[in-house]
Amino acid sequence: MSETVEADANPQPRMVRFADRIPNGGRGAGEPPLSERISVELIENLKELEARVDEWSDLAENASEPNVFYEPWMLLPALRAFGGGREICVALVSRESSRNDTPPLLCGLMPVERRKLSARVPVSVASAWTHEFCYLTTPLLRRGHEAVCLEALFGELTGGRCATSLIEFPCLSAEGVIESAVDEVLDFHSAGAFDVSRHGRALLDARGDWEEYVASLLSSHHRSELRRQRRRLTDLGEIKLKFVTDAQHSDFWVQQFLDLERRGWKGRNRTAISQNEASAVFFNEVMQGAAREGKLMLLGLFLNNEPIALKCNLLSGQGAFAFKIAYDESLEKFSPGVQLEIENIRIACEHPAVDWMDSCAAPRHSMINRLWRERRAVRRLLVSTGRWSGDAVVGLWPAARCVVRRRRRRGRPFGRQTHD
Repeated sequence: MSETVEADANPQPRMVRFADRIPNGGRGAGEPPLSERISVELIENLKELEARVDEWSDLAENASEPNVFYEPWMLLPALRAFGGGREICVALVSRESSRNDTPPLLCGLMPVERRKLSARVPVSVASAWTHEFCYLTTPLLRRGHEAVCLEALFGELTGGRCATSLIEFPCLSAEGVIESAVDEVLDFHSAGAFDVSRHGRALLDARGDWEEYVASLLSSHHRSELRRQRRRLTDLGEIKLKFVTDAQHSDFWVQQFLDLERRGWKGRNRTAISQNEASAVFFNEVMQGAAREGKLMLLGLFLNNEPIALKCNLLSGQGAFAFKIAYDESLEKFSPGVQLEIENIRIACEHPAVDWMDSCAAPRHSMINRLWRERRAVRRLLVSTGRWSGDAVVGLWPAARCVVRRRRRRGRPFGRQTHD
């Protein structure tokens, strides 16, 4: 990470709005209440972040909306692997205690990258940091403190040392309490904002009966076809489903996953994880960290003890994130990936700690969209900090997008063309 941004040793607390809604001052029974003072630290030193892992983990466990990609065992390896040469800091938002002998309570966390919006739009932006393996950039916000933290975070990115013309959330949850808090803070400040994109991605509701769930999605003909393919697989040898959550066997499974992925189309395109040293190191560290924290769910379909489909899920809060999947393309006619996905639905529905699973998939992913009924709304949000350049981008982007779409539509009309 760049050393351009340094943290204040003693960040100055500020008074914040919305503090009066936090029940009992925001702490547990019998603990000193929180004051209305809040501090924002911008930390770029990894050792300083590692020293805060305990309170960071507590924040992640008590976040109003889980985000596995910003938990310490996921974000720290990402910063080490992909943060070099970038101007990145991690914003920590803490609520002061009303007593001097009680430490502040960490209530919010978000990694921030300061950069230009694009080559064509060289306007400074403070963006919730993302990378190739990050599929959600919703900040970690303690339950009940959402608006307070966002108010302080926006204030720092608007007028602090990391001030820019724009604030960007590349992949922000577009439903629930955090979206409500974002909209409330923006409305209060009359801040200009624009959704660059908004879409729904596949989500699995794992609180019901898995057989009923599958039956509601797939026709009897499709289910019969899957059973026929499964029988044809058994003609080739012994089929077993294996499921691992502990750290004892995770290293062997991870290596099997990397080998299986490399043998497929990603390997041919030179985009497999194992073909990039930084990605391979990151993936191994994340798997080890997830196993250590009890957040790892590895499942696989094996033919004669050889993997033909493997899936890595990561647990967070009351949900899970479908992180990566790979299958043996030489057996594609038997649909090993779909076979494993059906098993994944069963395991998720029977898992006591999983209420939902985020697919982390592209919006038009044909296989997962067919098998998972629900959708999670995500948005790319741009917020102007009040500078003229930020206001101009937010104000002109809709018109520019309309022009681009009009050009793309030329020669591809939906129906009868009309002329002005």
